Amino acid sequence: MMMENFDEWVTDPRLKLADIEQQIINDPEDQYYLGEYRIVATSGSSGLRGIFVYDRPEWQVVIAGALRWAEMFGVSPIGLSTKKLASVKADKATHATSRLGQSMELGMPNLLMLDATKPLDELVNELNEFQPKLFMGYASLIGLLAIEQLEGRLDIRPEMVASFSEMLGPDRVARAQQAWGITPFNHYGAAEQVMIAADCDAHMGLHHFADMSLVEIIDEDGRPVPPGTPGHKILLTNLHRFVQPVIRYEITDLVTERPGACDCGRPFPLFSEIGGRTEDIISLPAAGGGRVSISPMLIFDCMIGDADVAEYQYRVDGSCLAIQIVARRGANGEQMKDALVQSLEAALRTQGARDFTIAITFQDRFVRTGATMGKLKLTTVSKPGQ
Repeated sequence: MMMENFDEWVTDPRLKLADIEQQIINDPEDQYYLGEYRIVATSGSSGLRGIFVYDRPEWQVVIAGALRWAEMFGVSPIGLSTKKLASVKADKATHATSRLGQSMELGMPNLLMLDATKPLDELVNELNEFQPKLFMGYASLIGLLAIEQLEGRLDIRPEMVASFSEMLGPDRVARAQQAWGITPFNHYGAAEQVMIAADCDAHMGLHHFADMSLVEIIDEDGRPVPPGTPGHKILLTNLHRFVQPVIRYEITDLVTERPGACDCGRPFPLFSEIGGRTEDIISLPAAGGGRVSISPMLIFDCMIGDADVAEYQYRVDGSCLAIQIVARRGANGEQMKDALVQSLEAALRTQGARDFTIAITFQDRFVRTGATMGKLKLTTVSKPGQ
């Protein structure tokens, strides 16, 4: 709806969606469209690509927010300019992670930008050669690279690890702690609002930067939910963007506000959990007829109970929950499958699901693209090896 009315939405009449789309095709690396606008685009995995424009003052606020987060994990602007930082970003130049890197690169001579869609062994080799002190990347890749470190193929000693764009999760946190002896930091953002929330060194939750945006956590019927109750979606209002105003913009993220304040003393409210998207919710046959909706965190909790699950994706096909798994090297697939099916069946039944089946298959790896980064629930299942 919003993209269909893009030309009427923006406040600069020179901005036309068709022209911007063509610009992305012709020159995606262009730093400033019309000499003054940063273009940030979504992957379009939902069927329609989102295009968001920031003028120079608006983008300066984004950069200031990123520097504030760096201060929250103990790195000053001087530290960013002197320490080696490696960032595993999206493969598209218009993705928010790439745009931020392009902006920060000027003042950071020791910055290595890596493409998240590269094969894992190539990322390992480049990180081994670069030896970053600061390391940022997609949460799923941090989990995989932690395994590479634990199994001896990766050998880096970062002082700080931070994730973005995906659910970090306790399994990935535990692997990073085991691999590098530090707790990774987490970030929550979107193309519509690059800096929504991030955690500090107290790791009590993600601080919502309430001076940059308003976030209303609501249920399925649009009613506010109290702190401690998971929401069904959020309504986002941006407080610093005027060229393309974002006012009560619906995003289907499953967010939970944490009651109370952080021990660090910062005044920002806390998000205790970012539980994926509404689209990730599982629908299976219910005991009393009809269907029951189940949080994706239930699958997540079952998966993290098996240390040999490196990563996974799933889909629901009628009454069948189909899960694809990439296992750690040397894992016993049959034992894993039996244990996971047992665990998942018990957990799903406690949620009221009945007459369902579980199909678990294994893949050597998931090929990453800009459209599949961060996706747990699939609308289609890739063929093995894809």
